[in-house]
Amino acid sequence: MKQHSPVFSRWRHLGGLIGAGVVLAVLFYWTWEAAYADKIFPGVTIGDLNLSGQAVDVAERQVVSLIKGLPKQTITFVADDFKATYALKELGVVFSDQVTAETVVKFGRQPGRPMLNLWQRLRAAVVGVRIAVSYQEQPVLRDKVMAKLWQTIDQAGIDGEVLI
Repeated sequence: MKQHSPVFSRWRHLGGLIGAGVVLAVLFYWTWEAAYADKIFPGVTIGDLNLSGQAVDVAERQVVSLIKGLPKQTITFVADDFKATYALKELGVVFSDQVTAETVVKFGRQPGRPMLNLWQRLRAAVVGVRIAVSYQEQPVLRDKVMAKLWQTIDQAGIDGEVLI
């Protein structure tokens, strides 16, 4: 029987440990995939709305409901005696509930990208991930409102502030 050097023996042990680690990582990934097949992964939120572990269809409804109310939020401009309040919709902010819901559902589920998926899932589970609400701006509307505001408050001696 052939004797191997101690260096070869150490490398063989190291290779066995690395192989076992890879097998455990793959098993962990598949188990996590199966456990959250139709659920949102832990640590995923939109603002204060925690979607962790919720069924996909329930989470989609909650996201759509949350975003439906966003255009009604207001911004108030104040300058001395002048005060003007505008809804986000009036300022040209258009929210996309379907794109945001799709982003939440697809988080950690990129086809053909297991390492990216594992990274996203681990990051969400350990430190949490806030999904941004998708929106588009309509600069024409915003610029009209801002032009009207500037005509009113752009006078010497008037200080202004914005209240959100």
